[in-house]
Amino acid sequence: MLKRRALTKPGVAPALRAVGIGFAIRFLLAAEGPRRVVVAGFEDLSGDPTLAPLGHIAADWLTQALARRGGLEVVPGTATGHLDAADIRALAAQTGAGTVVSGSYYREGDSVRFHVQIIDAGRGTVRRVVEPVGAPRLAPTRAAEALRYRLTALFDTLFPPTNH
Repeated sequence: MLKRRALTKPGVAPALRAVGIGFAIRFLLAAEGPRRVVVAGFEDLSGDPTLAPLGHIAADWLTQALARRGGLEVVPGTATGHLDAADIRALAAQTGAGTVVSGSYYREGDSVRFHVQIIDAGRGTVRRVVEPVGAPRLAPTRAAEALRYRLTALFDTLFPPTNH
């Protein structure tokens, strides 16, 4: 009987409704979330200042490719550089995305290579790792182009395009 009386006190019912609404909103976002995607700028591990813009270029190309593909809601991402688990959660919360594309690029001899992951932001787990791609250092956008093809192919397996 004490528990029932506590629930009827002023302020308790509105607080419980607020908690319930919060859970409902979180459930709805989680239901839509995986198809809402954000591509983060890639971390530059190359040590080469001429390659510094490559991470932004690649992220922009991937964002555009995923948006054109259909069946996804692609949102712009502002995060760049190294993203740890907390950064990924924060980016997902900021954008409402359930899927985060994140990675890095580096020099390997005379080549530039990308390593990219598709992350389930809700669970904090890696859904897929994109097979590494590379290109000559003097033609680094070729690596970004190859990455675009690999990433969109992976998204086709994760989230088949919907016919509307």
